[in-house]
Amino acid sequence: MGYDLKRIQNRISDHGDFKEIHNLDVIKDAVLNLFGVKTRTYVNDPEYGIDISKFIFEQMTQDALDEIRDILEDALAKWVPSVRVQDIKGYKYSSKTLVIETKLKYLHNIFTVTLSTDGTLINVTEG
Repeated sequence: MGYDLKRIQNRISDHGDFKEIHNLDVIKDAVLNLFGVKTRTYVNDPEYGIDISKFIFEQMTQDALDEIRDILEDALAKWVPSVRVQDIKGYKYSSKTLVIETKLKYLHNIFTVTLSTDGTLINVTEG
């Protein structure tokens, strides 16, 4: 097993710097990784991730959705700044599970990330 030299060369600029990658699959993976990790999980990087667990027992009001949106926007701005939140919806799945559907935009691509507070439902769909 070796390195794919062509693939590596395509990611390095003429000045020897890494090029910015504009690949939708890479962006989706980055968002899923970010949304799938609870903050304070990584000792070396405690700010990485999101924490919406405090909303488990709250009613899904517009104020709660606005606060969740702020949490997601702040995390995206820091870790995946090329992605913007377009819309957010939330509902109770069970007494202990909150489901959030977040419509995101990357360049001209729209995709929806569905996540839950219990970590069992994380999904990405296009459109």
